[in-house]
Amino acid sequence: MRRALALLVFAFALFVTKTASADVTLYTIGPGDYLYARYGHSLICEDGTCYDYGVADRQEPAHIVWTAMRGEPSFVPIAVPENVVLDFAKSQGRQIDKQRLPLTPEESKRLIDGMKNDVATKRSYAYHAYSANCSTQIRDRIDAATNGRLHAGWTNPNPARFRELAEEGLSGRLGELTLLAFLLGAPNDRVPDGWEIMFLPAALRDGVLERLGAPIEKIAEREAIILPTSRAVGRIALFALALALFVASKRRRGRFFVGFVLGTMGTITAMTAALVVWPEFQRNWALLLLLPIDFALPYLPRRVLVPYARARIAIAALLGVLEITGVIAQPLLPLVALIVLPFAGILRTLRPREEATEPAVAATASTAG
Repeated sequence: MRRALALLVFAFALFVTKTASADVTLYTIGPGDYLYARYGHSLICEDGTCYDYGVADRQEPAHIVWTAMRGEPSFVPIAVPENVVLDFAKSQGRQIDKQRLPLTPEESKRLIDGMKNDVATKRSYAYHAYSANCSTQIRDRIDAATNGRLHAGWTNPNPARFRELAEEGLSGRLGELTLLAFLLGAPNDRVPDGWEIMFLPAALRDGVLERLGAPIEKIAEREAIILPTSRAVGRIALFALALALFVASKRRRGRFFVGFVLGTMGTITAMTAALVVWPEFQRNWALLLLLPIDFALPYLPRRVLVPYARARIAIAALLGVLEITGVIAQPLLPLVALIVLPFAGILRTLRPREEATEPAVAATASTAG
């Protein structure tokens, strides 16, 4: 009897051991100070190994940027020791949150086996800031492993638009925010739903907390000093540039400066829309405001320059009205100012010459009479 009982206990223990859920952990690493770390990072770890989907196949900035722009698969998952990842994040003074995923044994197996297969086959993907990054790849795999338990998404997401979320990650960085102020198009001006917003690691963490009931355990605090910054500095910079161009436009030689700045911005905008396959850059109202042909401003004859300047002001004013009335959601007023002010200044420098010719014409007509 005792032997039978012992065998029963042993069999039960063996069954529990084989069917116990693996200790699968989601790590959310907070933002870092360098550009690629500004939005944070997500990792799935199990049995001392982490699966990272935020690594390019070649660590060359030009290659990473070009393949992302063209929608070419270049990001691959890798397996890295858990202690290496955590030590690296801690050395950068970044916050680390840990969540043990309450998965069934079958769910854990599907999730980990799928990630192992991704690493083994080097399953690459084309990077996209909103729909294909280190966070969305993990989101999608957790959702697939749990038969859609995560797909309903976070019910109380940040009500900010994609544009605001993108700017928030770059808060205080003047150069990057100035570029975003005229390169990001209309598709950025909608609010992501509870599923989409989990492209942000912090939002994925909160979605997993709500949908899977995985409590958040903070294992490292952010040590770096957080200074107050603004995500609006890019648009402020465009207004400041508009004033500088207005001052320059009052001088004839200033037209070279105005034409060079506006022509350069127009060329960058047009090339970005042509080369980048993301709709967030292609569908951009700024394409009607920033034109490469502005390089020709200093060389346009008076009879062409006047109607050209008036047409540019009229188009800019129309787009400004459409934004103010809510027809266009994309923030265009800084760009409107960037066009209206210098072209108004150019017309103002031409006006005295027009007025001076009128008395001369009248005197000639009177003498002839």
